[in-house]
Amino acid sequence: MSQNHDESRRLRTKNFRAFVKDLEDGEFGLAFGAEIHPEDVGALEQMSGISLTMTAPLAGESGGRPSGRLLIAGNAAWFPDDALADARGVLSAVIPDVTVRRLYEYSFDPDPNVVIDVLGSAWSLIGGNLLWDAIKMLLSGRLALGSRSSASTRITIKISEGDRTSIATVESESPAAVELALKSFDKVAEQMLGGSAPQPTVRWNKTTDRWDDE
Repeated sequence: MSQNHDESRRLRTKNFRAFVKDLEDGEFGLAFGAEIHPEDVGALEQMSGISLTMTAPLAGESGGRPSGRLLIAGNAAWFPDDALADARGVLSAVIPDVTVRRLYEYSFDPDPNVVIDVLGSAWSLIGGNLLWDAIKMLLSGRLALGSRSSASTRITIKISEGDRTSIATVESESPAAVELALKSFDKVAEQMLGGSAPQPTVRWNKTTDRWDDE
């Protein structure tokens, strides 16, 4: 569970479940139940609203739990299946078991979010340059949604190694900035995988054009 759809600001929960409930006015509502860590209750109480995010396979593809070493998911309101499939085509050149999914965000204003979930062994094969080539496919196929057409794309990279997960986030309306961030990410990823990163979450600083931990 994250704050404001930001994977780098997670709330510690367990036994999480989401469900649809009948409301008194005849409509349906989205609700959830979970056990929250006592130190995170204050952050939850400050939230103005809650949305649920889930993934689903592309049209015509089978479902099931992703089992590959690399998952890439893009918000279905912004990134069509063709763009997601093109991104998979780029990454499949080195990792045959790439999984791509539609990302569904149940909120009033879905954001152009992309989530990459990768094992450390897979990251060593792709690196920042190839990941940019894949993300470029998503950005070039991104849909224009009226007044929000210029909304910033948020890309969240989750790298897992054993029982350790590190998260990096870059958010920008400029494809050039995203390219710079991803192509300079290898050093940060190396620190994450080696366990020497100062903290488990890092952000791309749009002011300095650097990762915060560099």
